[in-house]
Amino acid sequence: MVRPYDANTIADFVIQDSSSRGTPVSNLKLQKILYFLQAKYLTEFNKKLFHNEIQKWKYGPVVPDVYFRFDHYGASNIEEVPKEIDFSEFF
Repeated sequence: MVRPYDANTIADFVIQDSSSRGTPVSNLKLQKILYFLQAKYLTEFNKKLFHNEIQKWKYGPVVPDVYFRFDHYGASNIEEVPKEIDFSEFF
């Protein structure tokens, strides 16, 4: 059985794909895209695309794990996926 992805992996793909098409996304738009991708996957395959929780917020559905990773962009488009550093190798 294939396990669901992490929502950050899906978000990274959406950001990279959107940017490469010349239509970068904001955090708000990214959240809505993640919601619709999850819904589409559930209806087509009867299983989750990603395991992260989706919450109901004032302006729509939000995956907090992804939202807080990109909240420093505010309402601006997310131009690139930040590189994540694994600090465990330093300890």
